[in-house]
Amino acid sequence: MSAKKIILGVVIALVTIVVGGYFYLRSSLPRKEDFANLVEPRISTMQEITVLRVDFNGDADTVISDAYTRLFSAYYKLEGVPKGSSPAPLARYENLANVDFAHTEDLKKIPWKGFAAIQIPDQTNLNDAARAAGATIEKLPYGEVAEIVHFGPYSTEHPTILKLHRFIESRGYKISGLHEEQYYKGPGMFIPVKPEDYITVVRYQISRK
Repeated sequence: MSAKKIILGVVIALVTIVVGGYFYLRSSLPRKEDFANLVEPRISTMQEITVLRVDFNGDADTVISDAYTRLFSAYYKLEGVPKGSSPAPLARYENLANVDFAHTEDLKKIPWKGFAAIQIPDQTNLNDAARAAGATIEKLPYGEVAEIVHFGPYSTEHPTILKLHRFIESRGYKISGLHEEQYYKGPGMFIPVKPEDYITVVRYQISRK
């Protein structure tokens, strides 16, 4: 067999692997129908989870993307965590729970403070490489929560958040935790995702009034 045929065979094999991997990743992404039970707000109970956490504080245009870069850098340096398909990352925002989402201009006037996190197995140990990225490991409490799914760009979330706030109030509850968002499908994935295809779950810890 000539060297040219061998090279051609290798190229074809590599293309097949890349194309196959692309379509496998596309098929494994969350779909809107997977979240049909969250189109309307609901109340449920969630158990405490262990997370890898990276804090942020400042201009949303820079600090949040930096936090996720450091978070995933730290995550993939840990031993014993799922590498092929990691859990959906989340963020808790310390100063958004009391923001009036009916007036979105208010969001531009405040620094964004909170943390980005991703669930990890309970027995995971923090190593020096993850620590150098500014990551810590902690338990994240939940209990009773109210949540809803938002489909589409983050810039159009506000009506969805308002709907959740009104639902909490109507059910005789109050928000007792931070504003949380979990990003099931969004930017930074291994394949491009259009903003109109983003899938975000908005969540609050709640308690009776």
